[in-house]
Amino acid sequence: MDDSLPLSLRSQGYPASPIRKLIPYAKAAEAAGHKVFYLNIGEPNHDTPAAFFQPIHAYQTPHLPYAPSQGHPELLIAIQGYFQRLGYPLEKHHLQVTQGATDALLFSLFTIANSGDDILTFEPFYPNYLAFTAQLGLTLVGIPTTMENAYALPSLEEMETYLTPKTKAILISNPSNPTGRIYTEEELKRIVNFAKKHQLWIISDELYHTLTFAGKKATTLLAYQKVYPAIVVIDSVSKRYAACGARIGCLINTHTPFMECIFQLGQSRLGVSLLDQLGAAALYRLENPSLAHLPALYEARRDKVINFLSAYPWIHYVKPEATFYLMLSLPIHDSNHFCTWLIEHIHLDGERVLITPAENLYVTPGKGKNEVRLALVLEEEPLLRAMNILVYGLQQYMTLFEPLNPSRPVHE
Repeated sequence: MDDSLPLSLRSQGYPASPIRKLIPYAKAAEAAGHKVFYLNIGEPNHDTPAAFFQPIHAYQTPHLPYAPSQGHPELLIAIQGYFQRLGYPLEKHHLQVTQGATDALLFSLFTIANSGDDILTFEPFYPNYLAFTAQLGLTLVGIPTTMENAYALPSLEEMETYLTPKTKAILISNPSNPTGRIYTEEELKRIVNFAKKHQLWIISDELYHTLTFAGKKATTLLAYQKVYPAIVVIDSVSKRYAACGARIGCLINTHTPFMECIFQLGQSRLGVSLLDQLGAAALYRLENPSLAHLPALYEARRDKVINFLSAYPWIHYVKPEATFYLMLSLPIHDSNHFCTWLIEHIHLDGERVLITPAENLYVTPGKGKNEVRLALVLEEEPLLRAMNILVYGLQQYMTLFEPLNPSRPVHE
């Protein structure tokens, strides 16, 4: 085929994933015999509960049919039971099972906004938000939050400066990927009041709502749906149950016209994997005895890493309140170049580390160029070895590429 054949304009401007774009360098390092510590992608490394696999192994029907487009009845009932235990009773027609949270987010954006409309979100954000909006011809508008202010949300007045006549929704992640911040009750009320005042939808990505530390809790925006039905809550089995490969998500909303559109979208893509839905139903039915240790596990990893990094005052961060992510501000000027150089050139005892450059976690020009995101998804001992490689590589990088940087660390 002729390589000059034109492709669509939207495909030419589609953003590369900052999380996955450096994986070829990591695979090349592994092919050369090196061990790579993958801190780029938020895939939990603990075992998926055995309950997920039991109904799959038990499935003996000789024919594997399509699942119902809204979701398998067992899974819908299990999701209802899970949220009932949290104090949020849901009707079946409030739910749509999706192919991961990705499907839920795309369905929501498709239903809410027209091509050319604006979607607000807080920076830094989960980078695939930029990809999802790009797919639908939407503009993602970043409202900055800063490490210096512990990623606290701006005032209502400041948020209003980002509104345009084309603004249709505000997309949040609570707890936040990538900052690990849990939004306070006051901040959530501010978001809801902002949306109500300007007749905006709210999409609340709540994949990490159980992975919170130090006794803190993340309030789901389900608590506000009765006073403002234009709230869509997104859930998934990926992070909470370490079942990323199942690709089972869930969309929750009580607004009937919205859900009717969502059901039509579900019908158009036929259905989600039947067997994975049966496994996910078993996960949602768990009363959490096998998962109760996970917040403490991730909190301990966070503390180990922060204790290690605290010896280097030129590395800045905010202690996460939840999730397994950590944002770092480094004395560099191009995190894309640094992360690429790090995986390609730096190893200690045959070990390398892959991390995520943060520039694409912002849409504001110039933001994130000195920041990286870590996913703390290794056991403590290899995690500390990865940190040692990171710091060593950073010191070498500063000498080679940023010798005039006034914040350049002194080699120890």
